[in-house]
Amino acid sequence: MKWSLIQKTPNPTVEAYGYHDPRVKEFLRQEGGLRCVYCAVNENALGGIQAFHVEHYRPKSKPEFRALENALSNLFYACPICNRFKSNDWPAEPHRLFKNSSYPDPSSVDYTILFNVNSKNGSVVGTKVASKYIVERLYFNRPQLILERRQYFLDQELTELNNEYSTLIPLLGKKGDARSIKYLTKLSEMSNKLNQLLIDLKKIPSYELGDVTKKKK
Repeated sequence: MKWSLIQKTPNPTVEAYGYHDPRVKEFLRQEGGLRCVYCAVNENALGGIQAFHVEHYRPKSKPEFRALENALSNLFYACPICNRFKSNDWPAEPHRLFKNSSYPDPSSVDYTILFNVNSKNGSVVGTKVASKYIVERLYFNRPQLILERRQYFLDQELTELNNEYSTLIPLLGKKGDARSIKYLTKLSEMSNKLNQLLIDLKKIPSYELGDVTKKKK
């Protein structure tokens, strides 16, 4: 799970469809790399494109933003949980140095610079006033995201481990080789951790609308 700058490409044809059109959602999906624009969770973790929403960055319910209802520059691909937590919240226009409670524009700011992620426990901390607000408002340390991040870092560690010990493959069948024993031990430990994370993820209940409303109070 990692953020990236959303590269907005003007497309008058797609914009003319209106945000309800499935073709607009697919356009935003590809533009966003199949990830939530806010928490960066991959769509596969929540059931794919059908579960994700078209997000109005500047809320369409606000009178001053009604003209942006179908503007691609204002539309993003978001998971249903972040989208509902954000709802029509718009505390202020974002400060260029992120010094107020606001939502920096994902097409102008790479969110990576706004957060520190603990690779061990999966927690996220905002490094700016704006990102601290986002962590709290969008509940970035909700149980599922914690586990998704831990899985992401474990997958990375597993890849690095396999790359580091790739030269040992011919030795794995030889008894008593210390390096191959160390590799297999680490591999077993990490596989067990990943399996447990997958089990824990399945145990997390879905968020109901009432849970979202309760969190926002």
